[in-house]
Amino acid sequence: MEVLVDFPIFQQRAAQVLVALVTTIATTFWIYRVVCPHDDEGPIAFSVPRPEQCKPGWNGCTLDEPQIKVPVKSQCSLLFLT
Repeated sequence: MEVLVDFPIFQQRAAQVLVALVTTIATTFWIYRVVCPHDDEGPIAFSVPRPEQCKPGWNGCTLDEPQIKVPVKSQCSLLFLT
């Protein structure tokens, strides 16, 4: 191993490979951060279409006698009683 290191051609080639590697990593990082900026903390833009029931002029059916019955031992009543 020591014999290979003593040759200046191998030292020069290793230095060239190191410089090329560092330059490639730095360029990739620069392109990623500057050319393609992103904000991980920023809001995400999205749109949800309005349902038919929310649009003006909707004439849907209505319940004649709407009833909501909650059993006595439901999870909600247990939370409020404790």
